[in-house]
Amino acid sequence: MSGLLGKRAVKGPMSRVNIWRGGAILACVLASTAVVVAPAGAKPRKAFAPKVGVYGGDSIAGAKSHSVVAKVTKKGARYSAEVEIAFPATCTNGETGFTGPSELIYKVIAQVKGHAISFKGNSRDTMGILYPMASTVTLDGRFTSDSKFTATAAVKAPAEGVESDGTCSAPAVRLPFQFELPL
Repeated sequence: MSGLLGKRAVKGPMSRVNIWRGGAILACVLASTAVVVAPAGAKPRKAFAPKVGVYGGDSIAGAKSHSVVAKVTKKGARYSAEVEIAFPATCTNGETGFTGPSELIYKVIAQVKGHAISFKGNSRDTMGILYPMASTVTLDGRFTSDSKFTATAAVKAPAEGVESDGTCSAPAVRLPFQFELPL
């Protein structure tokens, strides 16, 4: 086994083990002495923080649009947004036989985590169309910058498992918001 260690190399199965062990130790030593070098002038990346204040936007479903607002607040290190959502709906009341167009408006408190904004839960419509029954509202979106966010929202009215004479069907809506006023 001449070669790497010359003529004085120990022959036998243990010689290969020692060579591998020595290589592994050398690799560990070199890895532990490696230095991470950052580019000159690089600054640490700042955590994302949305602007606190009032955002204006539209609740859009097909050709229908309704102006809505959102209010982003900060409590401690956490951000949340009170978001108004308007759904164009067709509601039916089995007791009165009324069927017609309507608009369901909800206000939900969505949590902001990083760039994401979301809510899923029960809420009552502010217009009182389905009062006192709750509806299941979902909202998912993200901040595209510290002063803009977009989301989509859907509603199931009334909420799953709620007995009701009235039901409403509403399409999902798109919600683009832009910062307007600081708090």
